[in-house]
Amino acid sequence: MHPIMMFASNLPLLVMLLGVPSAVYTFSVQFPRCSSQVDVDKCIESIGTQAIRALAGGDLSVGIPPLDPLVLPSFTLDNTNGSLFKVRIKLSQIVVSGIRDTKLTKSLSDKSGKHIEWELETPLLEIDASYSITGSLQDIPVSGQGLAHATKENVKSKIAIDYDKVTRDGVQFLTVVNLNFTYTNSKHSLTLNNAGDEVNNILKAKWEEIEKELIPFDRRGISAFLKAAFNKALELIPYDTLFLP
Repeated sequence: MHPIMMFASNLPLLVMLLGVPSAVYTFSVQFPRCSSQVDVDKCIESIGTQAIRALAGGDLSVGIPPLDPLVLPSFTLDNTNGSLFKVRIKLSQIVVSGIRDTKLTKSLSDKSGKHIEWELETPLLEIDASYSITGSLQDIPVSGQGLAHATKENVKSKIAIDYDKVTRDGVQFLTVVNLNFTYTNSKHSLTLNNAGDEVNNILKAKWEEIEKELIPFDRRGISAFLKAAFNKALELIPYDTLFLP
């Protein structure tokens, strides 16, 4: 899964928490809040971008780490059965920048249908990390380790969630049943500093083909990650405090 997209796409959950009054969470940062007398979706759309910026520095009082820059653990992508980018690459010491410029552009909730959708736009996401890689790129052997730099420009992402209610100790909570994550971007780049000019030139010239190979991995991996992350967070938030009456 692509680490940039994985964590950028987690922002709607934070915005959702900001959009409703909660007896469970007390935020130390200041941001606008929604009233129970307004349209929740319109309110979230109006305050979403401000809320993301407000939380860019994190809020450790409720366990939210700094979001920009965001420091991530290592992850491994195995695309050895690909057609062009046949590699196994591991990234570690990952730092992501640009999340603070994310805008929440649309919120759609259907309580009767138990369905939620969010749309986000981010002008530029950048990632710096240490890498190790084995495999081939356009039949050119690639192996070694070094520093990687990646960017995604004009990222537009969408999260669609189907949920249900569960009861624990007489209190109702939500659980995510299905989650589908999709995204597009106008340009992707990846540079591996010790891979050589030939490999990096191919990465630059063939970015669209490489993107097509990796997007299915991104979407499936991010969807699974977000479903687990949302369910973990929703275990702490009673239904009555999450959704306005």
